[in-house]
Amino acid sequence: MLGSKGLKLSPVNNIETNLRKLLRRRVDLVASDKLNFQYLLNQYYPQQRAEIITLQPSIKSYGIYNTISKKIAYRQIISDFNRGLQLLKDDGSYQKILQKHQIEYSLPQPPWVSNCF
Repeated sequence: MLGSKGLKLSPVNNIETNLRKLLRRRVDLVASDKLNFQYLLNQYYPQQRAEIITLQPSIKSYGIYNTISKKIAYRQIISDFNRGLQLLKDDGSYQKILQKHQIEYSLPQPPWVSNCF
């Protein structure tokens, strides 16, 4: 699709390679998972963080899922996980973790919210 629009594509096996190419100006644009890319940038190239911008809107959004075997007490695990995650959000710990690791993330706004007013 992008190749037919005149963009030169340079497929790689991992995001780290694309990050290095971008920082060395060998490519102008990288399509990547935002959170993973931010993590790698913060972890390995924090001094160059200001050189990178994230374009909005995203090309495509994917949900994040946990996978649990049905061979174990998965309903209890899901319940415990959701309860623990909610506790982290309620007491502010979740936001502090995101800030500590310089992760810019917010839950997507459901499409119906903008149509309510």
